[in-house]
Amino acid sequence: MPIEDHSLAFHPNLNGHLDVALTLQREIAKRTREELDRWRRRRQSIGSVEALRTEQQRIRVAVATAVGGIPELPDVVVRQGRPTTRRGPVDIQPMTIRIAAEIDIPATLYRPTGAVPDGGRGAVLIVCGHADLAKSEPEYQRLADRLARSGLVVLIFDPAGQGERYGYPSPDGPPLVRPGTTEHTHVGVQAWWHHLSLARYFIRDALAALSVLRTQPDVDPTRVGVTGNSGGGYLTCLLMAVAPDLAAAAPGTFVCGRDAYLDSGQRQDAEQILLGGTRDGVDHGDLLISMAPSPVLVLAAEYDFFPFPGTKSVVSEANALLRRCAQPPIELVTTANGHRYDDRLASAAARFFAEQLGGTPDDANPADPLPPSELRTTQSGQVLLDDPSLPTVFDELPHPTTAQSDPDTAMAWLSDAVRRPRVSVELSGRRWFDPIQIGPVLQARQGFWQTERGVVTAGVLVQSTADIPTTLRVVMDDSGIPGLTAAAAAAIVDRHCATMFLDVRGTGTVLPHDREGKDPRDIESSLYKGLCDLLWLGDSLQAGRTWDLVRTLELVTDGLLPDLTFDRFEVVASGRHGLTAITAALLDERVGRVCVDQLPDLGPLINQRVWNDGSGRWQWVLPGWPRHFDSDRVGRLLGPRLIMRT
Repeated sequence: MPIEDHSLAFHPNLNGHLDVALTLQREIAKRTREELDRWRRRRQSIGSVEALRTEQQRIRVAVATAVGGIPELPDVVVRQGRPTTRRGPVDIQPMTIRIAAEIDIPATLYRPTGAVPDGGRGAVLIVCGHADLAKSEPEYQRLADRLARSGLVVLIFDPAGQGERYGYPSPDGPPLVRPGTTEHTHVGVQAWWHHLSLARYFIRDALAALSVLRTQPDVDPTRVGVTGNSGGGYLTCLLMAVAPDLAAAAPGTFVCGRDAYLDSGQRQDAEQILLGGTRDGVDHGDLLISMAPSPVLVLAAEYDFFPFPGTKSVVSEANALLRRCAQPPIELVTTANGHRYDDRLASAAARFFAEQLGGTPDDANPADPLPPSELRTTQSGQVLLDDPSLPTVFDELPHPTTAQSDPDTAMAWLSDAVRRPRVSVELSGRRWFDPIQIGPVLQARQGFWQTERGVVTAGVLVQSTADIPTTLRVVMDDSGIPGLTAAAAAAIVDRHCATMFLDVRGTGTVLPHDREGKDPRDIESSLYKGLCDLLWLGDSLQAGRTWDLVRTLELVTDGLLPDLTFDRFEVVASGRHGLTAITAALLDERVGRVCVDQLPDLGPLINQRVWNDGSGRWQWVLPGWPRHFDSDRVGRLLGPRLIMRT
């Protein structure tokens, strides 16, 4: 009797038993909200100045840990750029801030032209959101002009990946990596491998800019504030935590709370992801209270994609805490507008900073923006085109070629990364469907189970009915169970070895729904957002997939399969599943053989400037891996168990 070559894929919704299109997202959201609620209850218990001070210190430490440590402020040198432009009562001075003797940051200083008051002037640092023109963006020019007309010295600089600081420019065409959010994510994913957030470099640059402001001859260094919107509003909040000596802060079009942002379904670029931040209690409300009693003004757009109801809730909760601790409240100013730092918010910021830092609000219309070319500090318009030898954020990342820890430490780290974040369930919820005869002595059974709460794994078990198998072979293929046919399954089954074709979380049969219909390999997909939310929890997709395989083997030993148990395994994996197979084999010595078509080459992902080939390898991110493992160590630890398929 020939093999009937038909599909072994599940019918929709796991044969009508479970809609898995949203289970992974829902579980990630549930875990996130549980952590947010835990820390919210902690904030609600704070009722004294002493308790608030303790909490503020905890928040500072948590932020520093989440970004991978706050870099020490290096030497800062200011080089003047184009001649000063006088526009009414404001002088505009392009300049370059050079830090660590090698990193150039184009910036613009706005200085009131009038007499310097006794005691000096207050000053404001503007940190940019994700506008390609950065410091030259008309919106920011108008804001800077309005603040300077109010008697404040203002500094604004180009963040990495924006303005004149593209990290991947090309002299003969478009950038090799699109600037702004795409660049931030491109290099930010590489930072994650080292358990770093790109935010640490944004913080470092902002601290350097603050030091420049404080050393201006007409500035009182004790009266310096910061503001920004969108990504700049986020950076403003981080600075509130790590630079508590700020005199005032006005984060704009960002504050809303992570629970409200979850509902929006929006992703964020990599520099806005704090590794372990949700697990360790860093939410928007924590950041808002981190510099009390210094004054804070939250600026919000009512029609923003950062949910405005979340803004009101976060500010209200923070003010309830501050009232209990006899601290001044946080102000909230809103505009009936979309996601921008519009004139109403800019006017409110000018009044706020003038009142808090010393100045006189100027409600006159700001001057028309200058052409970006007049604010340039570079000849070509890009720092790296002027001097390609200057380092970028990519160059500042660690680039180890060998593992740095000893093998025991490495294995302990891997076990913790894979096992610690799990939310266990007592029952696997296994379900198996009726056997499908696919040949004279071969049958297949489809089944699914949970490897942890809310996380579904699916498998197709193929075995001979004429023999009792002694080994279970687990096969993980890039096409997954949706591409599995009876003929393909029969071709690799032998009489002594039952074979399970396995789809772990976020793959194949259990692939999540994408809200925009994007390919899951796309770094803008819903699966990428899931990875980001897991990183906030101190987890990752790759750690979870390894757990799915390890836990499945444990469940098999405990009776997961119908009428079969095994304590001997082999794993066969292709493509993107190779890393999952290898990490699981490292953790479970019962895997007698792990067969891969090639060792996953993580080197290019971590150490190659342009790495994203669209294959979805960002899903492999396992923060900390380069410190503990390299190909040689993997080979030595697995020894003869590691088989290279030909």
